[in-house]
Amino acid sequence: MKIKLPKDMVGTKYDRLFTIEINNFNPDMLLPALFFLVRSNGRERGPQNTVAKVTVAERSAALAGHNKIRGLQGEDEQLLLDKWVRSSLIQTNRTGRGRTGSEAITFVRPLCFLSYKPAPAIVSRLRQAHYFLYHLFRDFLARQNRAGSSERSFERCILQAFGRGVALTKDKELNGTYDGSEPLDLETLLQLYYMDGFAAPRESNRERPPLHSPACYQAANLIARDFLAFLEIYADKMPASVLARHLVCLLNFELLIYTLRLFKATTGLVLRNEKPPEFKKESVTFTPLDLYVDLTQERGSRSDQLAYACVNRDFENIEGYFRASLTLRTLDRYIAGNPDLQRQFKGKEGGEYITALNELGNHPDVSADARRERSVLSRLYTGETDEIPPADIAAILESEELGTLAQVIEILVLAQRRNGINNLINWFGDVGGLDRTDGILRGNTKGKRVWRYVMGDMLLETLVQLAVISPDARYLSGNGIGKGTVRPDSITLSAFLKFLRDRFGLLIDAPPAFDESVEATAAAKDNFASLKTRLRQMGLFLDLSDDFNTQRIFPRFCEPQNESPVS
Repeated sequence: MKIKLPKDMVGTKYDRLFTIEINNFNPDMLLPALFFLVRSNGRERGPQNTVAKVTVAERSAALAGHNKIRGLQGEDEQLLLDKWVRSSLIQTNRTGRGRTGSEAITFVRPLCFLSYKPAPAIVSRLRQAHYFLYHLFRDFLARQNRAGSSERSFERCILQAFGRGVALTKDKELNGTYDGSEPLDLETLLQLYYMDGFAAPRESNRERPPLHSPACYQAANLIARDFLAFLEIYADKMPASVLARHLVCLLNFELLIYTLRLFKATTGLVLRNEKPPEFKKESVTFTPLDLYVDLTQERGSRSDQLAYACVNRDFENIEGYFRASLTLRTLDRYIAGNPDLQRQFKGKEGGEYITALNELGNHPDVSADARRERSVLSRLYTGETDEIPPADIAAILESEELGTLAQVIEILVLAQRRNGINNLINWFGDVGGLDRTDGILRGNTKGKRVWRYVMGDMLLETLVQLAVISPDARYLSGNGIGKGTVRPDSITLSAFLKFLRDRFGLLIDAPPAFDESVEATAAAKDNFASLKTRLRQMGLFLDLSDDFNTQRIFPRFCEPQNESPVS
């Protein structure tokens, strides 16, 4: 039965923990949304100049009539062009209900910078992740510039990779077109012509309030470091379409890792009174995630069971995070109405704020606010047998083991648990890539959840390409770090495994800490053999020696002079 709450107590989103709204999420929409923020200097999208509705098929027909396109005006040719557009340039969905619904563009594939022009059909599926990432990348580069690094901007990084052949206008309308001279591949050129059919968007006049600093400050910085390094180094080595697929894969995976670190740190802080290093601004160490990833692809094997057990452990952290985040959100509500406490927290941000907030549980003012809310809840539920089973609330309010604040939190959890936990699991599944080929989660979407950590080829190759430009992996491989631009180079297999373990908490050749039995160790050994087989099949690995420390991974997009395992 539905449990009613006073309006000021309703809600589970807590921006100081995570500015992203945790719910269903579509990572394919991220790059075009980031491109728009780059173009608008971080402003929201304003109202469109036109409200005319044009179908997807009509837009394809308009492309066929573009003054730069010849030979596609016939009915069969236009049908072929429409299929080409749908398969290569855009993703569509049905809006509305049944046959009365219409077809809309979900997102434009980011083959070029101008893919930001059409507004996505389901903006809510971005969950504000593009704002979180945009400010993260921009601030990271600003700190580097102040520290004396060569001057870089996020706009320059993006345009270097996706702005080839694009001439941008300088008026209030954020328009652009093909410059007519830059040699481009056929699909990128086609998309530039396709974008000519869309009205130029405008930026909003409304200023967005500044975002709170990430709670896990250093973990967030690693997302920026990885993304920007990947973007800059491969901008002129990968085709834009390939680079975009790798970047989407990387961003989604990085958001998963950040989420798991946030869940684990918040649960440890609030529920177990730990001092997680993730919330310390100066800390560069993290609590181990121990994500055992199965590569054997043998259902029911010991390796498969370990990957399944790791997901179930992380489900428990989801439950803990929901309760912990509601506790912190409630404490923050109490601060909002208390000028003395507001002065005490002035200047605190990120993990420092969260850690100090958690210490307020026994503060006299907080206890008084908790007693007031407990009284409100007690009066609200007295005798309302048609709304809820009275025993559920009565058991909480009459508990002698729970303090006043804990009683309020328990009622908030009880009232919002179903939707709150479902939203968290939806986010976990989407950033884990449950329904995608480039994610790390595999499992069912209906019935009892049987999810496992399994790595596909796309994610594996993305992590290889990231590892070979990592200073730590290069140093362990004997490549040195050097100065100037980093170039992709081969690294040792042992350095790759250490990179995965230290940077992301991924375990391949060792079992997780909760199961170090002989069987689990043997399963991890087989899993490691499967990794080498997979890398060999992908053309990235050649074990010319039995010495583990000399076996090397050869990435794609290496410099021409590097030795390659494939002739």
